[in-house]
Amino acid sequence: MTLNATLSLRLDASASINGLHVSVGTALSEMDAISMPDLKGDFIRVQEYAGNSDFSSIVSTLQQALAELTPVLANLPAANDTLASINQVVGLADRLGTLDLPNSIPELAAVIDGQLSYQGDFLGKLSRLTELLAGNATVQDARELLLSFVSLTGGKLDADDLKLPELVPAVLALAQSLGGLMSLHTLLEAGQQLAVVVNSQLDADHIAAGVEQVEKQLGLNTSLPLTDFLRNLDINDPSQIQAAKQAIENAIVPVRALVTAVAEGMAFGEATLVHLDADGLKHAVQETTLQLGSLNMTPLESGIQKLAKRIEPLFAIDLGAAPAMSLDGWLNQLESRLATLTAGIGSFDAANLSRPITEGINAIMALPSELARALLQLRLTIQQALASIHAAVRAIPMDVVADATRQVLAPIAEALSFIGELVGRLQTILDTTVSTLQTALETTEDAVDEVTEALQTLFQDAKNYIDQLNLQDVIGGVAEEIETFAQKLAQADMSPYFGTVVEAINTTTNVVDKVPFELLPDSMEQEVVNVVRPVKQTSVANLQREIEALLQIGPDGKFQLRPELESSLQGIQGKYDELLQTIRQHDPHTLLTSINAELDKLQTRIETLTPTVALEPVQQAINDIKRVVGGFDLNAELQPLRTGFDQVLEKVDEFQPSALLQETEAQLKQARDSVFGSLELDSWAETLTKLREQALALIDPLDPAQIQPQLEALLADLQSQAANLPRLELSFALGSLISALLGGGRQPRADSFVVVLDWLQGASAIQALATLARDAATLIDTARHGVETVDPQAIVMRLQPALRAVREAVAQLPDSAAKTELSACAKALDIETALAGFSVQRQRYLASLRQASNCFNELTHTGLSEVDIVTGRLRLVFSPLDFARHFIRDLLAVLGITGLESGLHDVVQRVFAVATPARLGGILQPIFTALKGRVQDLLDSFLNPIINAIGDLKALKEQFSLVAFMQELDAIHATARGQIGQLYPDQLLGETVAAFTNTQAQVLAFDPMEPLNNALEALRTNNAHVLSKLDGEAILATIRINFNPRKRSPSLVGY
Repeated sequence: MTLNATLSLRLDASASINGLHVSVGTALSEMDAISMPDLKGDFIRVQEYAGNSDFSSIVSTLQQALAELTPVLANLPAANDTLASINQVVGLADRLGTLDLPNSIPELAAVIDGQLSYQGDFLGKLSRLTELLAGNATVQDARELLLSFVSLTGGKLDADDLKLPELVPAVLALAQSLGGLMSLHTLLEAGQQLAVVVNSQLDADHIAAGVEQVEKQLGLNTSLPLTDFLRNLDINDPSQIQAAKQAIENAIVPVRALVTAVAEGMAFGEATLVHLDADGLKHAVQETTLQLGSLNMTPLESGIQKLAKRIEPLFAIDLGAAPAMSLDGWLNQLESRLATLTAGIGSFDAANLSRPITEGINAIMALPSELARALLQLRLTIQQALASIHAAVRAIPMDVVADATRQVLAPIAEALSFIGELVGRLQTILDTTVSTLQTALETTEDAVDEVTEALQTLFQDAKNYIDQLNLQDVIGGVAEEIETFAQKLAQADMSPYFGTVVEAINTTTNVVDKVPFELLPDSMEQEVVNVVRPVKQTSVANLQREIEALLQIGPDGKFQLRPELESSLQGIQGKYDELLQTIRQHDPHTLLTSINAELDKLQTRIETLTPTVALEPVQQAINDIKRVVGGFDLNAELQPLRTGFDQVLEKVDEFQPSALLQETEAQLKQARDSVFGSLELDSWAETLTKLREQALALIDPLDPAQIQPQLEALLADLQSQAANLPRLELSFALGSLISALLGGGRQPRADSFVVVLDWLQGASAIQALATLARDAATLIDTARHGVETVDPQAIVMRLQPALRAVREAVAQLPDSAAKTELSACAKALDIETALAGFSVQRQRYLASLRQASNCFNELTHTGLSEVDIVTGRLRLVFSPLDFARHFIRDLLAVLGITGLESGLHDVVQRVFAVATPARLGGILQPIFTALKGRVQDLLDSFLNPIINAIGDLKALKEQFSLVAFMQELDAIHATARGQIGQLYPDQLLGETVAAFTNTQAQVLAFDPMEPLNNALEALRTNNAHVLSKLDGEAILATIRINFNPRKRSPSLVGY
């Protein structure tokens, strides 16, 4: 195959062009499936939306509302004009404040607070209250205050009418004296009983026996102690192991019992002693004794004497002249006079006691009536003013503003919805188009890349082949040598310069030798050989003979073979030019037309399908809507209206009572403080209410509905148990009553009254109390001796060595499971740890016992002398009533109730035979009913006016303050202001403004085009990238750089 044929085959690009044609066809087929809809109508509609945004209607309605608000502001009333009606109230407050009592009232309050805060019994509180109201200096000031109020209102009041009966001090003295005696007995008897408990806690004999029992179980002082048994124990003998374990457990039982006896005996004993509190008991006894000695018995003595004088005539009956009637006759007469008796009791008028207080309170309460009327007028004025403002503001057409705003927002919302839907459709279209077009573009790009790579490979291979021939360099060498040869011949004179000819011939021969025959094509090689063979075969040796014939140099000196040599060289040049022509025919530039023809199809189709949607109208419409909506400041348009409403609310705030009446309240407060000061009326009312409840609780047992069955049951019980009737029953009831009256923290036991009753009848109180104290001291000393006997340290010293020896014996056994079991068991034989802490406790316990013994011994010898003095004085105080005791005895005799010396059993049986429980209950029930009613009326007539007065004074004090009134009116004002505030633009138009603001924010943030533009831009960028490759010049550029067939060829002709 010739060189031209080989080059033609190597430079054939038809296969690559055909592949490009196929790939382009495939891409074009894919693009044919793409179509774009017509959206011009939608774009026109978008532009129409943008042109319809108009806010002039909102501005117009706002201006209309502001125009109607202006006259409202001009006609608002002045708040200060409403205070005219209250000036009279301030004048009354000034008059009240001029009363000259600012000093006495705080003193009165301090005294009352100090007395009523006393945490004492009922009678004590009542006594202190009686003293205050009976002539205390502070009470006198209070009376003057009351008289001043009455005088100010035109009333009359006699302060001397404010007096209380003297019964309370007398009853108080009796209860305190009897209660004190009962307390002494209760204290010392309780101390003696607790001393018994203390003495019984620690049993020294039992503990000593426990020590001996432990030694017995340890086998001490025997022939086989437990320790010896353990040391000789065969740990491989289960029976010995079991016996050892049992022996240790037998020793543990008395050890634990001993520890428990010591621990519980000392702990419980000391705890009981602490509860006894001998020192506190001693001081309580001494304090009670001192109180008994300091009691003022004069009220009781005076009261008994007065009582005796009043009732003595009732007992001045000559029973000797009494008709000989039986008990039944006397009961009949008593029953016939029950109505008269109860009527007399019920006719007692207790209201006279409360009349002065009631009149004074009525006079005081007349004072604030003018204040109430003035405040009512003020409230009506304020309400009317606020109502008129509310009505005027309500008439402003704010709803028109809201409607106009909503009408403007509706098309904006519709426009946003339509644009969003349009953009969504565009996005959907683009998603489909871009996906298909992207596939086609990828196919196109792959085709271009493939053809570019194929052509680059093709021409690079051809170039490499030609470069291997190195033809240009070979031809160039031949040309240069021939040129040298020609020059030499031209200059040679064969006769004188033969040497030069020879050199030229040699040079020519060398040149011919350099011809690369193996690289020449076969067709050309033979021709070149034939041409250069004569030159090559020229021999220097024969040159002289043959030179002229060989070179055919004529007589004229010219080279006769030149024509033939030139013909041969021209043949070589022709072959080389033919080769270059073949290469030029396959110049890559000749492929440009075919490549561009295919690529132009793709470029045209891609440019046709590339989305060139004119989105500018949509974006312009969005921008126009944003400009119109964003440029409208609804808050700025509303500001004049807000300013007008702010002025309305400022005027409304002027009517706020707490601000309007602040100065007036300060004036009233000054007057109120000068009158009431720090009376603390709340504590007064609470204290008196509690006193009333306590007093009523005392007479609750007199309830007729309860007393009838109780009396009958009691009498029936007395009749059935007359043989065993002790004094304890009645005495216990009286003792309970005294204990309840006294109250306090150390109430005496009710059964102590039985002992006190014996003292009042002549028994020695000192001897009885001293005996209790002495017995308690003896018991405490006995307990102390037992504690001294039981020494925990001595017990430990006695038993611990033997117990330790047992544990050590176990520890010395060989290691085994049996040793482990016995060691665990023997750990309980540690008495030292269990009793170690009781040595300190024992010393503390002994010290407490000595102190308690000293306390009781001290009470035995000192501090009880006042007891017999008090009991003797009580016997003397009640001596004026001896006539009653004698009368009752004589009366019983007249009634046929005799034989008291024979025993109470026979007397009770005879009495109840006639005076049955039902009959006696029927007589006593009406009397109790009348008494209870009068007692309650008497109590209420005294306390209720005071309690009610305190409540009324408290109400009066509050009425002399405008705080509650201002709070009430503030609530009304707040309601009215809230109603007016609801008409405030931001309230009434709140939802509308919020909707506008929200829509405005949505419009300004509305940018649906960004993702669409991004998608289009990405597609355009990709298209541009692909289109940049659809250029034949660009594809062939790299090929022409490496393979340039247009380069000028060298020439051999002309040498």
